[in-house]
Amino acid sequence: MTSNSRRLAQVLSTLIVLLSAGSACGGALHTKDNEEITRLACMTPHQVAAQEIADRSSGNRYSRVKVTCVSHGEDSGYRLRARTTCTKSKQGWQCRPSTVAWSIPLGPNVVDVKVTGLVPADQAAEIVRYAASIRDFQRIPVSAIISGLCSVEADGNSSWLLRCTGLTLAIARDCLPGGCRYRAFAADRKLFVD
Repeated sequence: MTSNSRRLAQVLSTLIVLLSAGSACGGALHTKDNEEITRLACMTPHQVAAQEIADRSSGNRYSRVKVTCVSHGEDSGYRLRARTTCTKSKQGWQCRPSTVAWSIPLGPNVVDVKVTGLVPADQAAEIVRYAASIRDFQRIPVSAIISGLCSVEADGNSSWLLRCTGLTLAIARDCLPGGCRYRAFAADRKLFVD
């Protein structure tokens, strides 16, 4: 079996599971909508199936959904997957361009970190893991907030902004003769919208 055949088999089996289970989509989307969202958000741009389709509508049921695609490759040792938002109008479903993210394991959970090209994957992973180890900072339960989609942005030579849903955390790296360490020095509970 060629790698393309294996990938197609994986995509089709995932699609069948998603369509038959309905749980990842809240059980209320029609099969036609599932197929269209999967095609627009995942199949056409990345040749993979949708892993999760979650309702993000406010009032109009299933007029806006968040889509996470099945992993479609690897970069710097981290799996890549795409995330996007799709909206339904009279013309049908339309999806925003997807955000490609590294999937960084944190114990039993996975955090997706946007690939920006400015911060290397290993450094982004170190920063996310450091932040996830912080139980409480300025009365903010940091480790409980680090989830879903985050971004790591350079904020100077040795400092970064980690943005996750509900949190922005400023992190610096201090290097002394004994070695280097990360430290959080500011936090903000403003919403980060992916």
